Amino acid sequence: MSRIIKTENGFRMRERALKLIGKAISEFENAKKDADLLDIASFIALMLDEIENSVQETSVAWEKREYWIKADQFRSEWNWVGQLKAQLMQAIQQKDLENIGEIFERLRKNAKVLEGMIKVRKGIDYIGSYSRFKSKFG
Repeated sequence: MSRIIKTENGFRMRERALKLIGKAISEFENAKKDADLLDIASFIALMLDEIENSVQETSVAWEKREYWIKADQFRSEWNWVGQLKAQLMQAIQQKDLENIGEIFERLRKNAKVLEGMIKVRKGIDYIGSYSRFKSKFG
């Protein structure tokens, strides 16, 4: 069996996901239908999950090299991702659009997401994200 080679490192993946989250938050303000709002929220939850997995992979790699403190600092720096993902997942499952809006406000205030909001020019394809969310998280 051949090896799977990743062409995108963890930093680039997190940067791309943050940019897409920023763009999705911008599109959330313009969305009209509840189905679109849930699709956008689900898309952001999936991106937060990708970021969380990337943080875990990076931390494990540092721990293998015995960089314990660096791994712990990195995890604590990205701790907000897991917290917001859990809150967003709960709000999506309850279809609580008001709570989703509050979570997006907290995301918007995050400096890393704010930087992404500025850099993305083209639109994103979030259609069908709610069904992917349901199949992944139940």
